[in-house]
Amino acid sequence: MKVYLTEFYINPRFSFDVSYRVYKYFDTCINKTIKTVTKDDDTFLWIILDSKKIKETKIEKRIKWGPKNKNEYKTVVYLPYDRLKKSRKFEYDFVTVVCDAVGEILKTYDVPEKNRTKIKELSLAEIPGNPKYYFDDEKL
Repeated sequence: MKVYLTEFYINPRFSFDVSYRVYKYFDTCINKTIKTVTKDDDTFLWIILDSKKIKETKIEKRIKWGPKNKNEYKTVVYLPYDRLKKSRKFEYDFVTVVCDAVGEILKTYDVPEKNRTKIKELSLAEIPGNPKYYFDDEKL
């Protein structure tokens, strides 16, 4: 199984300035950490981050996505916009909320708790406070 995170903010007023490098790190960290505990098959899981004026993170039901002959699924995670935007520790709280949601999703794929916890620990040790992941009006 391969997991990919992306952001797609339907309402631009509810978006976050997060570097693409953060999502790239998440993808690498998640896939390395689950590689030994998931079947190495053609399943692709797209986790799409959006935000809404909600108090807690909401995970939309997983749906089949893409061509019928592919094992592609998408899950939308709605992040609590106000809570994160007002946070004094935005990077830390953003990584925590995203990792918690990813952990809940991976739980449905029988990924062990120790692997889900490792993703969060590695991400919290790497991203918050690291200038490498700062958003800077990047050009892709």
